[in-house]
Amino acid sequence: MCGLFSVVSTLLQKIAIDHEVSVVNTVRKVKARRHGAISTQERFDFCHECVLQYIHSFGIYSNIAVS
Repeated sequence: MCGLFSVVSTLLQKIAIDHEVSVVNTVRKVKARRHGAISTQERFDFCHECVLQYIHSFGIYSNIAVS
């Protein structure tokens, strides 16, 4: 679970600073440091969903398709 928190935290910080983020690249970087991090598809999906919820909470990103 620490790896999951680390990825989500990193994603939200990066999007706040850079206004863009790659869930795949962030997961790869964290997995390089924490071997067991994000070991299932469900955890990856959760990270992705956290980013989407964060983006949608502002309602200002018009280039993001709402599913």
